[in-house]
Amino acid sequence: MARRAFDVPELLTWVTALLNGLNSGTLAGLTEILVGGTVYKIPDLVTVLQQVQAMLQEVVDAETALAKAVQTLNDQGPAARKLLQQTRRSVKAQIGNKSASLPLFGLVADKDRTPLTVQQTATKVERNLATREARHTMGPAQKAKVHGQVPAAPQEPAPAPAASAGPTPPKTAG
Repeated sequence: MARRAFDVPELLTWVTALLNGLNSGTLAGLTEILVGGTVYKIPDLVTVLQQVQAMLQEVVDAETALAKAVQTLNDQGPAARKLLQQTRRSVKAQIGNKSASLPLFGLVADKDRTPLTVQQTATKVERNLATREARHTMGPAQKAKVHGQVPAAPQEPAPAPAASAGPTPPKTAG
């Protein structure tokens, strides 16, 4: 998309103000005006400025329409995308994954899955077993072999021997 090199709203404001000034009769005594090295008759200059104003207004209108279209796309795009995806899947299911008619709908047949080599299959099995071991996962037969053990009731400790009841001798200083 082309990028703007000018501030269109500012230019539109300028041209509108100039046209308003020229049409107000402020320059009533003048019939010609020198602009950028070119002499214009006032009515001719008004015509040129009106053409510039129309061009700038077209840009503003197009940008407004684009902003509105983008907002509509943002609002309705997800639903439209979902509908298109579902339609593509349905068409592929109806006519078959290997049908020669798929390109007519812009679809491509799914690739066949490449079968694993013996080495790849062995690696896959090793990884699966290692993952099960690391995660401590078990199949139904392994789970059935696991039985919980209820711990035996703790025995109460024997009572501690009683301390002697005799008097304690007094300590002597000394």
